[in-house]
Amino acid sequence: MAPKEQPPRKLSGKRTDKSITLWKEIDIRRRSKALRQKYRWGTKLSAMQEKYIKINNLQVSEKLSNFVNDELLKSTNVSSENFWLGLEKTLDDLVPKNKQLIKLREDLQKKIDDWHIKTKGKDFNLDKYKKFLLEIGYLKNEGPDFKIETENVDEEIASIAGPQLVVPVMNARYALNAANARWMSLYDSLYGTDIIEQSEDSVSERYDPLEVKWL
Repeated sequence: MAPKEQPPRKLSGKRTDKSITLWKEIDIRRRSKALRQKYRWGTKLSAMQEKYIKINNLQVSEKLSNFVNDELLKSTNVSSENFWLGLEKTLDDLVPKNKQLIKLREDLQKKIDDWHIKTKGKDFNLDKYKKFLLEIGYLKNEGPDFKIETENVDEEIASIAGPQLVVPVMNARYALNAANARWMSLYDSLYGTDIIEQSEDSVSERYDPLEVKWL
């Protein structure tokens, strides 16, 4: 028997070319974000397979432990035992403070969200909004002039001028770029500026045959 013909489905609303294009763009952005996160931080699966070992009261990645013990502390006067004890002491001191700051941030965000929900549809008043932010502690009144003094700062931070970049160590390219920028790589110093004029053969702002020839 031939299958019974189904009546055409009725759809509510119209799907225009504009809506299709919009959904395609949303899907592309979602996929792009997922790929960026995977490229920068790796997948959750790889993190689950990571092996950890117990050092004092810390659970440390075996790879990190091997790096610190075999490479980082090599040719230094710091013993492995003192390093891990010092790290544990630092974490015991700073982790609770960090949790308090995170809780403070969450509380402030909730108060700000509630304020916007409460005032939705009303005319925005900048003075009232600023007063509200001051009341909840998000903004602070400007205080008197002050000076900051530091001690025991490494020479490359205190005396040698240069950018300080924070990058994920899991991405070798980011770490290399940060090191090059910090130690004044000739390539980054010249190629990242307009010291050398752009040639007519340049295919983009990122690549110029003339600049490569100079470097």
